[in-house]
Amino acid sequence: MATNGGYELEEARGKEKGRVRNTRCSIDKVKLMAAEVAQIPSYLKEEKVFRYDSERHDLRSVVARILQVTPESLHRIHELVEFRGPQRAGKPILFHKRWANRKKHPLGLGDEFRAVLGRFVEYEVTKILNTTSTVIYQKQPVLRSACPSSEPLGHAHRDEQYYRPPFEINIWVPLTKVFGTNSLWTESERGKGDMHPFECEYGEAVRFYGHQCMHMTKTNVTDSTRVSLDFRVVVKELFVENYISPLTKKEQIASPFMLGMTYTDTETEREWRRQNGWAI
Repeated sequence: MATNGGYELEEARGKEKGRVRNTRCSIDKVKLMAAEVAQIPSYLKEEKVFRYDSERHDLRSVVARILQVTPESLHRIHELVEFRGPQRAGKPILFHKRWANRKKHPLGLGDEFRAVLGRFVEYEVTKILNTTSTVIYQKQPVLRSACPSSEPLGHAHRDEQYYRPPFEINIWVPLTKVFGTNSLWTESERGKGDMHPFECEYGEAVRFYGHQCMHMTKTNVTDSTRVSLDFRVVVKELFVENYISPLTKKEQIASPFMLGMTYTDTETEREWRRQNGWAI
């Protein structure tokens, strides 16, 4: 099978759900994307589990306080009476509501989370990216839960299918022990198909290349809820303002990928912490 920069051109012929149809234009688009992916340093595309200082960067504690539970109870949040009932995308509705309202928290927990996350990116993520440069990252990380269930929470995908930039690297931070079907599953490189779960304790996080690696959440048949944070990061030298994917359709041409809107960066956040009295 012909390949181009790790891309199987057969995919451009529509044999993977969501891919563009077989036209000369669509194949050219795939080649353009392959060329962009080829510019990303190979080590950033490699999956890596890393340990971080969870006492200094206690993301779990501040998230638990936002959700109004104890850190130790996050893995059994599905058993707590107040979180029983309707769910949205694997999250109890109350879970979603409390997280969404964190910026309005009367104790300033939204700002505390921002400060803790900023330090985590500056002092831990920069190391795993092997850079001393400014790191750009998504302003709004996603908090997810995967409660024990008989229903799958999503489908296998690559981030390129949503026209994400190829210079983004995924950071996945479980706040509970993750294993088996309560975890995130991914392949180690594009097209390899070796789907496997990340298995981590609290204090471990993962760098992976979701733009090209298929990833998914399975039906959680364990008795433990997974709570995790995920966001994307970019080494400053690789960042392209207002990036538009060559796979983007004409009606989707507007780009949301702007510093100060979709993204912030470690320099901006350090100055924000200094001005607002948070530990630098």
